[in-house]
Amino acid sequence: MASILIYGNKSIVKPFTKALKAQGNQPFTITPHQDYDPNSIHIHKDIFALQQKDLPAVSYAYYFPVLINDDLVQYKKSYIHGLCHLLQLLPTSTKVILGSSEKVYDDLLGQTVTENTLIQSDCPKSRVIQTAEKQVINSQHPYTILRMANVYYSITDIEHQIKQQTIGYSQRQHMVNQIHINDCINALLHLAPYQGIYNVTDRGPLPLNTILSLISARSGLVVKSPKRWINRAKGVRLSPAKLLGTGFHFETPSMIGHTETEST
Repeated sequence: MASILIYGNKSIVKPFTKALKAQGNQPFTITPHQDYDPNSIHIHKDIFALQQKDLPAVSYAYYFPVLINDDLVQYKKSYIHGLCHLLQLLPTSTKVILGSSEKVYDDLLGQTVTENTLIQSDCPKSRVIQTAEKQVINSQHPYTILRMANVYYSITDIEHQIKQQTIGYSQRQHMVNQIHINDCINALLHLAPYQGIYNVTDRGPLPLNTILSLISARSGLVVKSPKRWINRAKGVRLSPAKLLGTGFHFETPSMIGHTETEST
């Protein structure tokens, strides 16, 4: 049994602690809230209020940045400052696993990217994420960095966004990388012994407009269209080749398969 420390949003932390507990591990979660999780021992403190005495001896520490909103101040606070504080508290024997983001690659106009793709972005958020990754790499801890795609739970979440008109067809060929929550949790477990950087994404990056069209065709929902179209790609196509090379297998290799499953 391993003792494992986790910091992050409960949307990913709760299914992760459940999976860890099922394997006989003991998760500890850092949270300032009085949330109840039967699979975890809570450390009820804000990340910045943590002291070394608050932390149990753990083999692994997972850090998933928590963003209250999408502004640059929040990115710096969570990706850089919160992470830096935790790294200073952990003994160097603890392996650190950073839940990074595909946003580190910024917008490469639909280009396929691997973990070895040279990142030369001037985008402020990309640079913040790059700084966070360098903090982990330059620390004395063993580490794994997970560049995570968008995690989805159900196609009904997107259907709700369509109904509320908070999502619509993109002006450009906007590439979307995604991974189902079950595959995401399995990847977190699978990659724990590995060192280095990994893209965590399914095998089927898709244009946003393709996803919306499929959902519209199967549900009958009307998707709002932009006033004009731009003949240019946006985003990146994350390659999962390195992840697959470790022997990882997907339960849901592509969102297309998931839309078909949910529609039957």
